Amino acid sequence: MFKMFVFHFANPFLSLKIGDDKFDKMASVHMKLISVITAGGYLLNPMFIEYRTATNSLYAQYSASRGKKALNISQRSGKTISVNQLVKNIKNFISLKEGIIKNKYRVGTPEYEEIYPIGKSEYNKATKKNIIKLFKRFIDSLSVHKADFDAALLAEAQALYDNLMQAMSAQSGKKGEVKDTTSGTKELRRQLAVQLYKNMLVLLLINAENPEKVKDYFDESFIKHAAKVTQTVEQPVNN
Repeated sequence: MFKMFVFHFANPFLSLKIGDDKFDKMASVHMKLISVITAGGYLLNPMFIEYRTATNSLYAQYSASRGKKALNISQRSGKTISVNQLVKNIKNFISLKEGIIKNKYRVGTPEYEEIYPIGKSEYNKATKKNIIKLFKRFIDSLSVHKADFDAALLAEAQALYDNLMQAMSAQSGKKGEVKDTTSGTKELRRQLAVQLYKNMLVLLLINAENPEKVKDYFDESFIKHAAKVTQTVEQPVNN
């Protein structure tokens, strides 16, 4: 007999296959609809008022977390653009400075091969994963022969390297913040879904003689969607 009630026991708000925007809208509409319930009347009304307070608190936390997540994602995108531009600048720098280096060392000489062991193509094809290693080697090679070049050349290269390291560090940090806020938002949504379920159960008790009234406190389109999702998962019960 228990299997007959599995569907009714399932929390429909946890199984909702909707994005955070729609979930947020559903929760906010619910809070607006339940705002008219007062502590008077049915014995369980005071308990529901407490649940409503808890719902408002969780919703505020959830909304704030979503806002922080959106900001972090936006800032991460900005950091990524900065890193990509610096990588491009470094590749251009190495390519342009080849002419200066050629004036000192002919192609094929040990000094030239030390700076461009596979030619410019190695640097042009560099990715964000290996550009730091390749550019560090480039700078170290220039440092060995710094007496043959203007000091400004090495200083410019070092400044580009330092800027890239700082930008990549900032990008990495922002990726971590996005991951943390995404995880936090997901957990707050789960907690809010559980609270919405508690609200529904108490509303059912309050309206036990007229359970259809409960739908007046929820956006029914989301509930119907959740029911369809659950029904496809549950196996039919044979009488």
